[in-house]
Amino acid sequence: MGKRFIDISSLPKAWRKLEPTLKLTWFYLWNNCDASGVWEIDMDLFEFENGFVFDFEALKEELPDELEKSGDLILLNQYIAINYVTLKDNYNPHKPVFRAILKNNLKLKPSLNQGYFKLEDEDEDEKEEEYEKGGVREKTEINKNFLKMTCEYFSQVGEEREMKVWSFLKSLKNQNKLQEFQKQTKAYILYKTKSEETTHGWLSYQAEWENTNWHHKLSKLGSSLKEMNNEVKEKVKQYD
Repeated sequence: MGKRFIDISSLPKAWRKLEPTLKLTWFYLWNNCDASGVWEIDMDLFEFENGFVFDFEALKEELPDELEKSGDLILLNQYIAINYVTLKDNYNPHKPVFRAILKNNLKLKPSLNQGYFKLEDEDEDEKEEEYEKGGVREKTEINKNFLKMTCEYFSQVGEEREMKVWSFLKSLKNQNKLQEFQKQTKAYILYKTKSEETTHGWLSYQAEWENTNWHHKLSKLGSSLKEMNNEVKEKVKQYD
């Protein structure tokens, strides 16, 4: 476990009158949560290590704005803000935090630098939400199926490698290039599969994908995509 900060002054006045067991519960959660401030409930372990029963309802009643519960997960609302101040996408010490945010299905409030549990309807809204900029409509979130396809095709399997691919796709989204990258990458996979040419490694493709119009090259192999072998098309369609 790495070093972590705690700021009692940020807690409400109700903290002063908390029962000792509730104060110990708070400290335990803070010291045993993951990088995003989430603790997975383990009643038996908690009781074994503390000598009393875990009581979330009592703690929530006294500190209603400080923690949230979703299923078997408890989120400490101020943990990210106190420990990391401002999160940065490409800053290596912060990458474990982003991985934990993804794992726990959290959403970040940039203005407060706090995480919160996403609701099911928010997931649906993110898939549908689009914005228009410069005449180009772009999805606001990274398509998970496209991310999976890219990672598997370029052998970027494993949590650390997948996180790097995700960060690259997010940077393209911020540059309004993600839609074109998805189009070219799908065409690239079809082209390389059909032509049986040597494929790029992920790093070289990442650096050179804009240098070649793979969609145009693919069209030269046949009069239209409809004439492609069904097996080849399924390599891309299975991720849609």
